[in-house]
Amino acid sequence: MISRFVWLSVAGAAGTLARVALSAWIQRSHATPAPLGTAVVNVLGCALFGLAVTTFEAPLFAGASEQQLSEWRLIVLSGFLGGFTTFSAYTFETLRLLERGHSVLAFANLGLQNALGLLGLWAGLQLGRTS
Repeated sequence: MISRFVWLSVAGAAGTLARVALSAWIQRSHATPAPLGTAVVNVLGCALFGLAVTTFEAPLFAGASEQQLSEWRLIVLSGFLGGFTTFSAYTFETLRLLERGHSVLAFANLGLQNALGLLGLWAGLQLGRTS
């Protein structure tokens, strides 16, 4: 039990450090005010998320127990990639809704999370500025 949390923490820290380093490097490498580093990290995170999901379904892991697979999925998807970018989880969940025929819910998810995220950020900024 404790080792799961240790590995999850280490993976999350590694993902965070990778995100900060890659995003900063890309931003420094391109003279643009656009958040290119963040965009690259988000797209790369989504690609890595998809690759990881399919990798855990591959024959390579056929001999692994469901508990072992569950542990590795948690460490890689929630730990490393969760620290790298939560955007990958957001887009994965939206795509799953689309694949399962819940297109209205998928587009509502896209619209609401973006709109409410902007509203939450604005509210936090306003609250912080009035304190």
